[in-house]
Amino acid sequence: MKKSNIILLVVLVLGLTATYFFHEKRNSEEALDLDASSRLLDFSTLGDIQRFTTQKADIVKEGDKYFLRDSRYSVNGGRLEEVFTILSNIKTRSVIPLAEIQNLGRSAYIPDDLMRIGFYFKDETIFFTLGKKLDFDQTFYLEVERLKNNRSDKVLVIAQDASLDEGVYKSEEEMKKSDAKYRRLQAIFFLGESFYRDLRIFKDRYSSEGIDIKEISFATFRNKKFIVSFENTKTIPVAPLGVKYFADNWISFYRTILALNARGIMTTFKPELLKEPLSAVEITDRENKKEEFTLYRKYGSLSGYFLVSTLEKSLFELDQDQARYFLLNIQDFWEKKIPLPGKVFDLELTQEKSPTLKVKIRDLELFRAESLNKLDPDNVNLKKLIDFLKTESNHLSMVERSDQELIQKVRFSMKIDKTIYNVIYEDSDLIFLDSQRNIMYHYYVGNESPIDLDIKRYWK
Repeated sequence: MKKSNIILLVVLVLGLTATYFFHEKRNSEEALDLDASSRLLDFSTLGDIQRFTTQKADIVKEGDKYFLRDSRYSVNGGRLEEVFTILSNIKTRSVIPLAEIQNLGRSAYIPDDLMRIGFYFKDETIFFTLGKKLDFDQTFYLEVERLKNNRSDKVLVIAQDASLDEGVYKSEEEMKKSDAKYRRLQAIFFLGESFYRDLRIFKDRYSSEGIDIKEISFATFRNKKFIVSFENTKTIPVAPLGVKYFADNWISFYRTILALNARGIMTTFKPELLKEPLSAVEITDRENKKEEFTLYRKYGSLSGYFLVSTLEKSLFELDQDQARYFLLNIQDFWEKKIPLPGKVFDLELTQEKSPTLKVKIRDLELFRAESLNKLDPDNVNLKKLIDFLKTESNHLSMVERSDQELIQKVRFSMKIDKTIYNVIYEDSDLIFLDSQRNIMYHYYVGNESPIDLDIKRYWK
């Protein structure tokens, strides 16, 4: 947790309790200002929070980290910070006089003792018990108990969450009486350990603001080793000539993997029970420090996805969607679309024993194909063809000698400006072969081609 947020909480805790003691000293029942009274105290005397408890969670600090006390899971610092930021916005509006409490009874203000959270410091402990919300505004009752030197002091106050209200309301009156922030506090008081458990795979080792990673190498059981370089936004091996990278997605990919949460964590496990390795991933940061991950298919009798790291002592259990980021293919970083020259370009379709269609494509708000020869183009079928060309292929391959038999199965040829593509339909694959760059674009389409393979259908 950031030190600034710990100080904010200390301000909150001492501010609320100080209200009571200052009130007794003045022997007055008038409302006290939290900020004014808190400035009279030295907040540094309490030190760091050593333990934090709710009805369903028990968090302790060991060294500079927080853990769930019983399960020993590490705590997600960002979520703990989020909770304390909300709590630090609680302020006291007034103190309930002791005579009034005795007259109505404590339960009139605090009906449920389970709505209680505790803050444990080195020399004292402070508890908050959340009471009822008042009907006429956003304030609520809060009991503050301070334990120090075997002495317990309590004070009942009217408090308010002073954080910004982001709700949308029909009127000022509706906003004034809103219970949205009070219900948020109720939720915090009952948050369980699953909320605080840190399931992040990368923890805080890499910054999400900039890019701390230099490169990531992937070696899977299916594919050869390749490298994703964040320094020059390229892969190694590089993409074939004319094939672009998903340049806009590099930062998005980086932030996505840093935010990955495991489905579960085993804090103790037996490495010898891990079987069937699926991939090895190595991350190198900008200081050339390395972290290695290995993904397995089995752990003992369990089947699934299990991940270990050289910088973690725990075993991560992943679901299929999380595991796929450790099973990436080099082509996942390439744009596998046929490169179109723009919105307006020339197109020729040729086929044996058939006339050649020559048109100018205008793929604008209103699609139109203009004839460049005597044939009258069919705009519907041509638009279907062009729309298909704008989709991503399943994968790319380079032409090998073994592909010569396949090349003999060309159905028709397509010339886009100066580039010629031979169109092949084979074994549920629709293939566009760029013979100039020896690249084949593979689309898995099943038993029926989504575009017409007889070019006579492209004119009327």
